[in-house]
Amino acid sequence: MNAIAVTFGSRPATFTVVSDTQINTVVPPGSSRGTVSVYVTRPSGRSNGIPYTYNQAAPIASTVTPDNGPVIGGNTVVITGSGFTNAMAVTFGSTPASFTVDSDTQITAIVPPGPSGGDIVSVFVTGPSGSSNGIPYTYALVLAPIVIGLNPAAGPVSGGTTVTITGLNFNGAMAVTFGGNLASSFTISSATQIVATAPPGTGGIASVVVITPGGSSTPNPGSEYTYTTTPLGTSVSPALGTTTGGDTVIITGSGFTGTTSVLFGNTPATSFTVVCDSVMNAVTPAHPAGTVRISITNLGGTDSSLSFSFVMPPVLTSISPTSGPTIGGTLVTITGQNLASTLHVNFGNAQVIPTSITGDTTVTAVSPAEAAGVIAVTVTTAAGTSNGLPFIYAM
Repeated sequence: MNAIAVTFGSRPATFTVVSDTQINTVVPPGSSRGTVSVYVTRPSGRSNGIPYTYNQAAPIASTVTPDNGPVIGGNTVVITGSGFTNAMAVTFGSTPASFTVDSDTQITAIVPPGPSGGDIVSVFVTGPSGSSNGIPYTYALVLAPIVIGLNPAAGPVSGGTTVTITGLNFNGAMAVTFGGNLASSFTISSATQIVATAPPGTGGIASVVVITPGGSSTPNPGSEYTYTTTPLGTSVSPALGTTTGGDTVIITGSGFTGTTSVLFGNTPATSFTVVCDSVMNAVTPAHPAGTVRISITNLGGTDSSLSFSFVMPPVLTSISPTSGPTIGGTLVTITGQNLASTLHVNFGNAQVIPTSITGDTTVTAVSPAEAAGVIAVTVTTAAGTSNGLPFIYAM
């Protein structure tokens, strides 16, 4: 046989003619994995082509990141190396993993469950030409995180509040949620602290949950975060009080949860108690006479819809007449100061409704029946009870 060339595709090979029916040849390198045609050329021409397949070399694994995770698996790792294009399997020890070939040099895999006690296994990538070298991966016994407290524990529904979360087992935290909504961002300060930015929410309580390779934290009172809406006051009772302060008023409305301050004018309430989101009790401060706005502030904003009037205690200067029959019925004119908010006139222990109030200085009332003798006439307003002036009941 007068063979003058042997080619694999277009690449020449060295060869030896054994007989008219046999040639021994050394395969030249291929340009890539795949099938080429082998030709024998004689002086009279080239033979038909017969197929020869170049197989890809076995994959080579270099790194797995991260190289550890919980025994429950389920976390994502990135494997780097080469020869991954036609990968057929990824195994952790002998356990197959689901995976995606990102490129010839990278695979993303979901770690399968590992040994219950935790252990180090080898990760292999298998291709058509065999399996890669093994690279170590550690199954660790990772404890579930625990949330103990939040600071602050409330913020506006618009989100954006920086919240410091304290607890345990925060290493490797993958997510933080507020009522099921992912935190806008978070930073792991240590195994016991995370700083997160609250996402937008709806008014009310949302549980903060930290998710790590060890699992998710369980909601508890210490993990409760309150989304506050802008407060709105609708009524205050009573709406009048003494300039000396100390009066308890009931404020109704909405959005009172998380209230941080209550002002009467520019003066803080002596104290306040949020009964529920719609009811609040406040103790008035000492304040000069006049009408002021009540400002209620929480992390959601400030409302100044309600007003409150501070009035001076009543002072009586005279009554006329100063006596009347025991059967009552005498129209008594009472003069003094700060009488505009008179609630009732007291004849001794008997209370009567005033028949008229003129300005801030005059009140009239009809005397009730009373035993003969001298009693004190006083006036009660929203600011308190006045001094007493004598009135004589005569037979």
